Amino acid sequence: EQLSNVNSGEPESVSFGKFDRQSLIFLSIKNSGVITVFDVSEPTDPDLIQVLPAGLSVGKVFPIPQRNLLVVGTKMDFPSARSSVTIYEGGFLRNKYPTIISNDRDK
Repeated sequence: EQLSNVNSGEPESVSFGKFDRQSLIFLSIKNSGVITVFDVSEPTDPDLIQVLPAGLSVGKVFPIPQRNLLVVGTKMDFPSARSSVTIYEGGFLRNKYPTIISNDRDK
């Protein structure tokens, strides 16, 4: 019963951007500090391609495909944390943050 007032991870905002030939949906997850990135180039078979770290309280997500950028704003929901803006540049470089990769479950 005590946990009923605690907010869990739930969708905060959804944005769409077409980067090169990929149609991407960016889904910010409330209270988790992440952005999930889905390739929806094949709409009937979406593919989770990445989870990006995004700060304490993700707000809006702004894809800017013509500059190959994703801009994420966070809200100030905590007394000790300020709002922030994070800018991601698309590419194929190795991640500079901890990443967990699982095997394909279909194999």
